[in-house]
Amino acid sequence: MTLCVAAACQERGKPRIVIGTDWRAGTETATADIQDKLYWIDDNIAVLIAGTVSRAIELKDTYKQFLRKREKQEKNKPETEREPLTTANLLDVFKAAPTIHKNKLINEYVGLRFGMTYPAFLRCVAAKEIPESIAEETLNDIKRIYPDCQLIIVFFLDKDSYILKVDGDGTLESCESFAAIGSGADVAESVLYQREHQDSDAVGKTVYHVFEAMLLGSIAPGVGDEPTIDVLYPPGERSKGVYGAYLNKKGEAFMKRKFKDLGPKKFSNFPRLQDRYFDKDFD
Repeated sequence: MTLCVAAACQERGKPRIVIGTDWRAGTETATADIQDKLYWIDDNIAVLIAGTVSRAIELKDTYKQFLRKREKQEKNKPETEREPLTTANLLDVFKAAPTIHKNKLINEYVGLRFGMTYPAFLRCVAAKEIPESIAEETLNDIKRIYPDCQLIIVFFLDKDSYILKVDGDGTLESCESFAAIGSGADVAESVLYQREHQDSDAVGKTVYHVFEAMLLGSIAPGVGDEPTIDVLYPPGERSKGVYGAYLNKKGEAFMKRKFKDLGPKKFSNFPRLQDRYFDKDFD
């Protein structure tokens, strides 16, 4: 129940990222626009969340712990042996956290069921201290354990913008121009594809693309219709870390006017299609 969108763009050759998030949260019986879906791993790495909020925050925190630990380990190495985050290794680095997180979920599941860690469970299975049928059932359940959430991770590195998407099964992909997550993602991505959005597009055009994607995506179940749109600037341009500027009420009003001109329009009447517009297909 949500929709988050991130789209890369540029302003006079400098990278920018436009993000959109709704605020809808709720249960099967009630909803409200009360959930912030923008979080931070550090001053340079922003995270958008979808799915089960508590699980998404746990995965975000796993990323935070992993990246901090890695940074500390790299600092303790001799300078010649350090491996800073680069465009060449960033995918390998960011793929590690979902695996660590799944191990946490497995230990949680086994701990709640048997009161022991997963390694201890495996030792008991090997020693045949747990019945084979229960062990097989548990291992099959473990195979089906996934994060139950989605993330979009955005940051700047080496004077370029990056958008990474973590899916519900923990797989990670690098998205060149844009990404969307949540129940409204299919609609939002269709809009961005229809607009042929590219990371070379200007900021103003991109803000409209994201605004339109969020607005049309709000037809999906559980998506709020009052999104927040932010433009992110790289560290060092306007502040030490990533700087964000949100679309204010005047900006929203302007985008709504542009949507009336450029967005899909309802119609009531349509000319009758004549027979000459069709050829025989089958009897």
